[in-house]
Amino acid sequence: MLITISLLASILAITGYCLMFQEIVIPAPMFPLISASSLFLLYAVSKWARKKDSTNVNRLVVLTIALFIVMFIGSLAFKFWQWEQMVTREFIMKLTIVLLGLLGVYLNIMYMRAESSYRKKRDINGSPNSRKKDIWNIRKT
Repeated sequence: MLITISLLASILAITGYCLMFQEIVIPAPMFPLISASSLFLLYAVSKWARKKDSTNVNRLVVLTIALFIVMFIGSLAFKFWQWEQMVTREFIMKLTIVLLGLLGVYLNIMYMRAESSYRKKRDINGSPNSRKKDIWNIRKT
């Protein structure tokens, strides 16, 4: 269930991102924000109900929410841009989407690297046997 929700939401976010970049559909600024909040709420409820923790699915959901936030800021830039003589609204929206999209992907990759290095440093595997192994090593010494 969690994988299905995260995959559908990521497909929706990537499709919306591409449609905005090609100027086919530029949604109202609140649409991506409401979509991201409803996705997060649905994901949190289903995660709470199943009581499972999958790091790959969590990472995909965080990236999807970042894309929705980038879409929100891009549509705000398109809606409120006033200096048409200098730069057009379409160009400033594309610039905002590309730069913030790259920043969002970069920050997600940095978060993944920090999380994996923390797990390696602390020797956390995420398996239930790792706790027993730690207790066994403490008793041996």
